[in-house]
Amino acid sequence: MDYEKLREPGLMYYGADAVRLLRHKAPPQAKCVPLHWHDRFEVLIIDEGSMLAHIAGEEFVAKAGDVVIINPGCTHEATAIEEISYRVMMFELVAQFAQDKTAYRLLRPFVTHASVFMPLINDSEVLEIIEQIFKVTGEKRKGFQLMQVGLVYQFLSVLFEKHQDTRYVRPVAEGRLRQVIEYIADHYCEEISSSSISEMFGYDESYFCRLFKSVVGVRPMEYIRVLRLEKARRLLINEKIGISKVALECGFSDMNYFTRCFRRHYGITAGEYRKRDGFPSVSAYVKNL
Repeated sequence: MDYEKLREPGLMYYGADAVRLLRHKAPPQAKCVPLHWHDRFEVLIIDEGSMLAHIAGEEFVAKAGDVVIINPGCTHEATAIEEISYRVMMFELVAQFAQDKTAYRLLRPFVTHASVFMPLINDSEVLEIIEQIFKVTGEKRKGFQLMQVGLVYQFLSVLFEKHQDTRYVRPVAEGRLRQVIEYIADHYCEEISSSSISEMFGYDESYFCRLFKSVVGVRPMEYIRVLRLEKARRLLINEKIGISKVALECGFSDMNYFTRCFRRHYGITAGEYRKRDGFPSVSAYVKNL
């Protein structure tokens, strides 16, 4: 099946929160999650019952007490085996939690799909952190979003320490290619191309594009385009500046091209995204905590 056609359309809205939390119940044999993929990080917490999950081609049964990890870009679907009650935690690994330089250095392999976390874990330390995230979100004390951010970083640090999937490892960027990725991270909003980058770092362009894709998972200009779109999305949320200025600041000199890229990537236009920024925050969905 065509991977790109399985991409979830549209965007997830978080309001002012760092995470989005949901609760679900499903009867036996119900399709809990249809086959799809997305760029965000998603976690399923099984409270009661069990489900048959397929993640990135791997099949397993998740039961009460298990935590299902859905890495960015991984296809996934799930069906209830028996009546099931489960919770969902979602956040944007790239846009929200990989912007700090230290965090980006540690999380970059997961952002670029060079590494993934284990899809199924049963760890009391992980569950305790998740419970705290739901608790502070439900209480909505002043500044609780800062507590959300801190707890998500704590959650990621435990996964990083204990639950990396060593069966799935892309080649690691070393030497010049590591320098290329660092250069792109600092200059992706400027006028750069695979041709200019390969010339700067002494690569044949065709070889460079193949090497970059083998390590990062996508071609250089696709990688740069996604970085630009993620920055544009953040500016649309946080900055009251015109959309055309947002496009220019993110490296899009052609407004029509920016509009097409944004719609293709997120399913809606930049203008529609800005209007819908008032979508209710996650707190509205967390009940009976």
